[in-house]
Amino acid sequence: MLAIVLNLLIQDATRSTAAAQVEVANCAPRDFVLRYLLDKKGQERTDSRLSDGILLELLVNRAARTWTIIATTPQGLSCLIAAGDQWVAPNPSGRSSE
Repeated sequence: MLAIVLNLLIQDATRSTAAAQVEVANCAPRDFVLRYLLDKKGQERTDSRLSDGILLELLVNRAARTWTIIATTPQGLSCLIAAGDQWVAPNPSGRSSE
């Protein structure tokens, strides 16, 4: 399901509409994005998956309970997919740990 949503976002980013221009504005080289999220948000990568050549990464600041999901193209361009607060880490039993 996430791969479908990601593919739709990538397709939208290639269109020359105002909305697509806003989405592209949320993209930068991966090294820059990772450094920003670490230095400014205190978020570190906790998980990653490869889907159709796109690297999906989850970054979390456990103390502040913030999180970000980014998608990186094979060319090294990373785009913000989602972000939020109130992160609750999953545990092996399937129940949330707070």
